[in-house]
Amino acid sequence: MVVVILILLSLGVTGFIMVSDARKNDSFKRLEQRASDGTVVDSSSDGDAGGDGGDGSGGD
Repeated sequence: MVVVILILLSLGVTGFIMVSDARKNDSFKRLEQRASDGTVVDSSSDGDAGGDGGDGSGGD
């Protein structure tokens, strides 16, 4: 009797994991679809070199 309960419990947990994994895959597919539909904006390269313009050499 205990073995049957453990088997049913493990099947329930397995089913829950499968359902949640399927939902996660659907979410990723939607995100990939949105990413491929829109244009990707790269905010890391805004055209500014980020330098101060000085060479740091102070001569005596």
